[in-house]
Amino acid sequence: MGLNVVRNDVGQFQRKIQAMIGNDLLNLFTQRLIEEASRKAAELYGATHSVHLSYSVNGNIAYIAAEGKQVAYIEYGTGYRGEGSYGGETPDQPITFTSFGQEITIDKWTYYYAYKLNMTPTAWVGMPAQAQMWKTEQYIIENAQRILNEVFDEYVKSIK
Repeated sequence: MGLNVVRNDVGQFQRKIQAMIGNDLLNLFTQRLIEEASRKAAELYGATHSVHLSYSVNGNIAYIAAEGKQVAYIEYGTGYRGEGSYGGETPDQPITFTSFGQEITIDKWTYYYAYKLNMTPTAWVGMPAQAQMWKTEQYIIENAQRILNEVFDEYVKSIK
């Protein structure tokens, strides 16, 4: 007979807090976090790449997205220089992007996709990952507590 250990204290605590303040504070925090993350991503991309950034907060779902023909290989890197240079995990599902003037779909991120697809006769040097979205994620992790404290302080002041 197996043993399951389940801790639902966090969920209970969350429900108590929600009962006290509703979703106001959570919504304010989520909105502020995603706005600040979007500004950080824009700063990281700068004006050098044709990348469109967008974000959305809808209930319990919040995201920030970078879109563009070159986003994949800018983020993950390519070739010898790219392999091993990305700090996060590369996609393990199909991904479509434009390279060598054509649209390419690969099963998962491959640093030598052009070589494997017979687009170049040899593996190429490529470029290291610039990892703007991964760096944005790290920024969120490092700054979430500060942002929560700021939002909470503002919220408390607003209800006095």
